[in-house]
Amino acid sequence: VLLSNPDTRGLVPVVLGIVIVVALLRQPTLGRADTERGGWRRVGAPPVPAAYAAVRGIRFAPYFLVGGCSTIAVALAYVVSNETASVLTTVAGFALVGLSVGLITGVAGQLSLGQFAYAGIAAAVSVHLVESWGSFVLGTIGGVLAAAVVSALVGIPALRLKGLALAVSTLAFALATTAWVLRLDIFLGDGVSPAKPTWWGYSME
Repeated sequence: VLLSNPDTRGLVPVVLGIVIVVALLRQPTLGRADTERGGWRRVGAPPVPAAYAAVRGIRFAPYFLVGGCSTIAVALAYVVSNETASVLTTVAGFALVGLSVGLITGVAGQLSLGQFAYAGIAAAVSVHLVESWGSFVLGTIGGVLAAAVVSALVGIPALRLKGLALAVSTLAFALATTAWVLRLDIFLGDGVSPAKPTWWGYSME
């Protein structure tokens, strides 16, 4: 029925995704109560031995690392071309998505395939907010909050799923987001021209 109308063809992945998620949630054997749950104990490195923690250089090494990476990132903005900066931004984006996969796999022991959908929603929202507010910082924060809200709305029902069922449901959400959600006018529509980014009034071109 949806395919017979050109105006509703984009809803096909959405409907299929809803059907898949509802069908999986109705299966009592997919609950996670009888499985070993992950824990936040897996996050982070083990504590440093007391003998090493007493060394000032080791104790402050994380701060030096963060400060050094931040300094390099700021310095690169003055020496690289726009094309190179675009490539580096893409690499950073893929790295963040990869870290999210590692987090849910390492902590929860599950596989989710919807990370790029959340990233796409965050990017679309941030583009509109930057254009409306004129601030790259506030636009980025708004995009992150939007992705967090959507991931919570999708993730709370998915807590009942595990293994292949969770992977399939998140994949259905990713397909629906690509085929329909991001094509809405409130997101990307037929395409948008991003505003010129600024950092506290300083042009980032």
